[in-house]
Amino acid sequence: MDFLLSITIMSRKNAAATELIERLHDTIGKLKWLLNGDQISKNDLKAIRKTTRPLREVQDHMYSLVEPQIGKKYTIEGIFDGREMATETDVYPVPANYASKSMLIPGDNLKLTIKSNGEMIYKIIKPAPRKHLKGILHKKWTITMALGSDNNNYTLNSAAVTFHKGKPWDEVSIIINAEEQHQYAALENVFRE
Repeated sequence: MDFLLSITIMSRKNAAATELIERLHDTIGKLKWLLNGDQISKNDLKAIRKTTRPLREVQDHMYSLVEPQIGKKYTIEGIFDGREMATETDVYPVPANYASKSMLIPGDNLKLTIKSNGEMIYKIIKPAPRKHLKGILHKKWTITMALGSDNNNYTLNSAAVTFHKGKPWDEVSIIINAEEQHQYAALENVFRE
């Protein structure tokens, strides 16, 4: 119910903003016409004051759209796809170091909190079912991958490979989604002899 109400409010605000922009366009046209004259009379000054009123209305309206969002904290939930957190409408970047240290895998449900200062904090709220596999590290062009014991290739987080100092042909332990097939896996460990 709140979602439908917010859509209705936003569409009304957008209609009002469109109307104000059209009035602003007319106002600018009138100002150009008045300022192109050789002399400005008292009547012209009154007309300028009258025509600049919509400018103030547009400014006030824009502040009314932005002000409620300043200083608020937002919480968004989504699903990790191997690189980003996706919601029904948007995609949010997940820092590679966070994904690496948290061993995120595709299907993990995440909560993103955006603080009033713009700081973004991710938390796992429901991990996807996990399956551990052994594999062999290799590179395909610039992408580090692991050939899992199930004979599938999985793209790995480069921050995790760098942290574990992985090199091609190292044996690795990876974590994949146990229920769904994805191209991404989390690097758990690198084994060296």
